[in-house]
Amino acid sequence: MVKTALNQSVWAAWNAQQPPEARQPYDQWAQEKIARTVPLARWQEPEDIAALAVFLASSQAKNITGQTMNVDGGQVMHW
Repeated sequence: MVKTALNQSVWAAWNAQQPPEARQPYDQWAQEKIARTVPLARWQEPEDIAALAVFLASSQAKNITGQTMNVDGGQVMHW
């Protein structure tokens, strides 16, 4: 659940298929989706992914190998 233009296009496709009474503004749809699926209840932003990449490229991560790291606000661990 990274906040990018792709998520807005997912909403647009979903919204277009809904009957008029079920349609939602993007911000409302996104907030409800995040509240349902992400334990930290906030969007992950591209900068969150970049921060992990910078850390992994640093000497502080010199002994980290073969790991899967999720920058997802707890979504994977929650399910």
